[in-house]
Amino acid sequence: MFEKYKGRKSARANAERWHRRAYAVSYEQGRTGNHDAEPVRLYEKAGKEWEAAGDSTRAMDDYIAALHDARKANKKKPGTVSRDEISELEKWVPKFSGPAWVVLAIGGILGGLFFLSPNMTGNAITNINQSSSNVLGVILLVVGLVGAFFWVKKK
Repeated sequence: MFEKYKGRKSARANAERWHRRAYAVSYEQGRTGNHDAEPVRLYEKAGKEWEAAGDSTRAMDDYIAALHDARKANKKKPGTVSRDEISELEKWVPKFSGPAWVVLAIGGILGGLFFLSPNMTGNAITNINQSSSNVLGVILLVVGLVGAFFWVKKK
């Protein structure tokens, strides 16, 4: 068991070294304007070491930094980093998940219907007139429909 801990400890130290080196190279390239794939490779190595150390959050941070530098390098010199490498790095970028679209869709539609209803209690809840309530209802309804669209599209 101690061996496993020792391995993780050395992976953390390696990850720290790769991260610091990648940051220094990225900073220097940003200062000089000469972008290439070196910081991308270094951030990827750091991310792999963080995974070996069991720290997926820091691995994700380094993979996102690698993606950022890869896009920057391709903007300056197209083809510096391949599309396959970029799509592999994009897997680490957090996405708006499926259940969030469902909540957005249902909440938007119910909120829109509530504010579009002519029988709303009016001043008992808030001091808004009917036209403001209708505008808010339409906005929420559109938000709900957009959320429903993306939810269905994701399925």
